[in-house]
Amino acid sequence: MITPFVQWSRSPGKKGSHFDPKSDLFVPNEAKDVMTSTACWTAMLATLVGLTFIVGPLWMLKLYVVPYWVITQTSSEVGQIVQYGLFPPYANFVV
Repeated sequence: MITPFVQWSRSPGKKGSHFDPKSDLFVPNEAKDVMTSTACWTAMLATLVGLTFIVGPLWMLKLYVVPYWVITQTSSEVGQIVQYGLFPPYANFVV
């Protein structure tokens, strides 16, 4: 949820944005990819805003925001479990 806002500007003292194809973050041949990424991000935001008006903010909180938050909060723990092989004894799967 916060990631797009972080990418809007760079570290203090540096110029550019992850959404600007002319930013010094990118080489000139990446401009099309940056524009495509920005368009897709904008379309996703518009879709979420539209769905919020259709189904209501409480449903969007339940269906999108809470699962997104849970996944972002637990992904680092899952990565550590996979990386260090810390599976519980009842886990019957192969990584």
